[in-house]
Amino acid sequence: MKTREDRKRLSRGAAALMALVAVVLVGCNQQGWPEPNYGPIEFGAASIVASQTRAVVDQETIDGGGVNVYVHATKDNARLYPITQSAIGEQIVQNMSNAKWLPKTSSNVRQWVAASQYSFNGFAYLPTDATGSGGGLTIGSYGKEITVSQPSTYQPEKMIDYLYSHTFSTPGAARPLVVLDMEHALPLVEIHIVKHESIEAAYLENLTISNFFRSAKMNVTTPANYGSGGHNVWKIELSGTNDTSYTIAGTHPQTGEASGRKAMANRGEESESVMKMTVIPQQLDAKTLLTVSYWVNERYSAESDDNYVWHEASFQLNQYTPFIWESGHRIVYTLEVDTGIHLTGTIVPWVEVDYVEGTVLPNV
Repeated sequence: MKTREDRKRLSRGAAALMALVAVVLVGCNQQGWPEPNYGPIEFGAASIVASQTRAVVDQETIDGGGVNVYVHATKDNARLYPITQSAIGEQIVQNMSNAKWLPKTSSNVRQWVAASQYSFNGFAYLPTDATGSGGGLTIGSYGKEITVSQPSTYQPEKMIDYLYSHTFSTPGAARPLVVLDMEHALPLVEIHIVKHESIEAAYLENLTISNFFRSAKMNVTTPANYGSGGHNVWKIELSGTNDTSYTIAGTHPQTGEASGRKAMANRGEESESVMKMTVIPQQLDAKTLLTVSYWVNERYSAESDDNYVWHEASFQLNQYTPFIWESGHRIVYTLEVDTGIHLTGTIVPWVEVDYVEGTVLPNV
């Protein structure tokens, strides 16, 4: 038969057991089982910077920084990032000790949950400030929608470049490094003016590309899945009118001296006569013109005096391939001066010549 002391001891033991159960249940999942510590969700990302001469987001420098790189994520189809619902996305920055990236606000770091399913997208943009250029960028729908205007005049350092990643999906139990594999939303157009090696010397006076759109609203209708080999699909609504013109200018080779004049190099050599710009995706029409004026030394012999002769030519760009500027393409037009002038156009993957069509973040 239990004495009063026995009952007191049992009561104290039961209370202690209940307290222990309560402690164990703290942090359990809905099934009542404790969740293991699966560690923080980390991102692989390379620093994204722009060269002032290129004005395009690339991986030229892979050394930290990470401004203007954001993440949108869901956990079991509910918003995980950004933590603040009204933010454009969760900004991530590089941890210099291990080269991995985490939310800039340390309290916003989240842990993997094994039983959950996750989906991630990232986006990045440059420049940080397009003030005074007539251009601008507004980001909505956590990076899936942008309203973009390029500068009203040729200002390479103010041109906007925007990248949106493929969708990275994973179960929490896998605990992967989240890879943000990004694509350029805008095309890069380059115009190179070169001379044939038979020409002694030639100099650019003016190069103008005219009558194209510089503004649009764009949204990702179908993001590609990471590792699928596909591409993001964008819906583009052009705005404004196709009356934008960009010009670069040189001077007369004899009166302008070296400062400001743009010498033509032979094909394949580095040249001063280059225009590079990020543009709005669009189909060109008969109004879109490429006009060039230039000087060629047409002296009779090496012993005779210089004889610079002025020339001008104009091209309807919709008559040349490619006549559509597509998202993510690097489009190179080459004007070659010999006894006349000839135009060719090609599409080159951005991975060549320091440009990347699919910027893979991470590089760790």
